Amino acid sequence: MLINSTLGNLTKAKLASIIGFINASRTAYSNGQAPPLNTNELSTLINLASSSHLTIPYNVPLINTSMIGELILNSTGVQGLLGHSAGLLLAAQYMTTALGNSTLSQLISKLASSSSAMNTTLTINLTSGSAAVGSTITAYGRLTLPNGTGLEGQLILVTVNGRVIASAVTNSTGFYTVNITLPYIYVNETSVKALFIPVNKGLAGSTAEATVRLLFNETRLVIHVNGTVVKWGDYLLIWGNVTGGDRAIIVRVGGLSLNATSINGRFNLTIPTSVLRPSNITLLIYVKPNLTYSPAERALNITVVGVRPSIRLSGTVLLAGLTSTIRISIEPPIKGNLTLLVNLGPLDRTVVANSPTVTIPIRLPLTLGMGFTTLNVTITPNPPIEGVAATVRVLVVNLAQLAILAALAPAALVAVRLTREVRHRAPVTQTPVAVTVEAVVKSLRQPIPSARLSDPRVKAILDSLAKAITAVGAATGIAFGGGLTFREYLALVSGRLTDGEVVKGLNGLIALAEEALYSPRLPTDSDVDAALSYLAMVIRR
Repeated sequence: MLINSTLGNLTKAKLASIIGFINASRTAYSNGQAPPLNTNELSTLINLASSSHLTIPYNVPLINTSMIGELILNSTGVQGLLGHSAGLLLAAQYMTTALGNSTLSQLISKLASSSSAMNTTLTINLTSGSAAVGSTITAYGRLTLPNGTGLEGQLILVTVNGRVIASAVTNSTGFYTVNITLPYIYVNETSVKALFIPVNKGLAGSTAEATVRLLFNETRLVIHVNGTVVKWGDYLLIWGNVTGGDRAIIVRVGGLSLNATSINGRFNLTIPTSVLRPSNITLLIYVKPNLTYSPAERALNITVVGVRPSIRLSGTVLLAGLTSTIRISIEPPIKGNLTLLVNLGPLDRTVVANSPTVTIPIRLPLTLGMGFTTLNVTITPNPPIEGVAATVRVLVVNLAQLAILAALAPAALVAVRLTREVRHRAPVTQTPVAVTVEAVVKSLRQPIPSARLSDPRVKAILDSLAKAITAVGAATGIAFGGGLTFREYLALVSGRLTDGEVVKGLNGLIALAEEALYSPRLPTDSDVDAALSYLAMVIRR
């Protein structure tokens, strides 16, 4: 007789462990010793047999399995078998058959060809072919040898739906009878099986099967909601009717699990959508079984809708070291307070807004380098308002540059006065720059960090810029001041300078000075040479 098997993921290592156990058990049993197993070890054996995915059909006679029968009775007793899977018990019987150290194919071959055990025949009958779940019926049958002789005192296990639920012992003529209580399973029919596990040497196990139709009441469930589209922050109302008395109900929605109980067939539940998130979600209502009433469930698709505002930012030029303003506009207008998270470089601010337009004063640290950086503004979620974010690139002008420009202004005024005294008669090449340059250089160096000025190349470039600004101011009569930047001053004097080389030289010096003051890179000797070349274009000697 062949044994159908599914090898699954049975590895060589797992097979070796099982065969090792088989050999040890065979030796212990043949020497008349009790198998060295306790209940935990028996459980481990059953798990091994199950995890090996070795499937043994019930109608294959058990071979040389008296040892496992004694082991089960001695370790667990009959009560210890209740609730166990009959399939695992059968698999355990096969895996503990006393065989030699074999490969998997040899193991299956020996199981199929062995005839050391005497076959048995088991029958089962039921007093009723249909019964209500939870009710009790009687199962009876007979265990015999091939010649029809009844086997006395043999243990018969009875399973329903694959679980051991009762046991009986055969009488002197091999008959057994046992009352079984049908479990609360809500299917049309299920199998009732009798299982013989031999406890005497030389007998093979056997099984028998009958079918019972299960009777139960189908639960009727009707549910209602106040809408399948709900505004975030509003309440989701659920109500309905259910048959079968007071029923325990589980409601699952958006990761939440809530409990309710029906009273007189009615139930209702209120869920605040603020604990959810704006999205399409599934509302699942499950009614637990209640004796002869089956479970029931219904599902609905619910859409939680939030208000998604838009953010517009203004204030694209900010001054490091000074207080600037950022203007935030929110559409559509929102009633109530909104919490805004503002991030700019190392600065984090939390602002509460109660109007659609917010002006935020913001003071940037002096350590924030000059250049473009990202301004992030986030609206935190607050039903019905969804969380949104907006970003914009802003230009940060470092305060050090403004201080340098302010320091240059007095020197430029001195140059203007000197120019007025000579009534603009002296050309650029004849401008008496000595005194003016000293004043400009002194003012230039005061606001710059001493660590930066310790580089002689930085000082050389600033000296060249001071000489150029002094000369241009004297020639054009346009003083430095009014909060002008280098670039604004260059644009202002360009109309007064008729020599394009002078404009080109001043522009080149401004670019070198900005690089020397604000770039992480220190100037090189080539930059100093370039500054002298640009200065020569402004002041031609």
